[in-house]
Amino acid sequence: TIRRDFSLFGELGRRGYGYETRALRDFFGELLGQDQETHIALVGVGNLGRALINYEFQNRNKMRVTQAYDVPENPLVGTTTSTGVPIYDIADFSKNIKDSKIKTAIISVNKENAQEVADILVKAGIKGILNFSPLRLQVPEDVVVQSIDLTKELQTLLFFMSNKDIK
Repeated sequence: TIRRDFSLFGELGRRGYGYETRALRDFFGELLGQDQETHIALVGVGNLGRALINYEFQNRNKMRVTQAYDVPENPLVGTTTSTGVPIYDIADFSKNIKDSKIKTAIISVNKENAQEVADILVKAGIKGILNFSPLRLQVPEDVVVQSIDLTKELQTLLFFMSNKDIK
């Protein structure tokens, strides 16, 4: 039951009175880290990267892309997005991250460069990576990687559609 599940976290309600929803929301928000803003770095300012920079993570969970990086050949390097996110040369990643509280990064580069980018992120102290490349990244045990392979996701969708006879 919910009462038994909640009891694992200690006293959250009063017997016979139920739960105060605001207190529950605040408790679980703090538990899930939603009470503090999380700054995120993004590497790869192509079409997908720009879409992710503009995605409004903060409207739901206080997460914001606050720095973006790409190779110096990208004409956007040295500029700032319309949402105020500076776009830096990837060569400056370690120096910039050292002066920030960023521990999370998004990789939106091609498969051929993804491992090299992951190595740069790990060396700079990044502990969580959201990987949009189809490459399975090799990182130390203390780094968490969540991979999103858009091809696999689309294949999964098509599979479920075919099982529902949707043409």
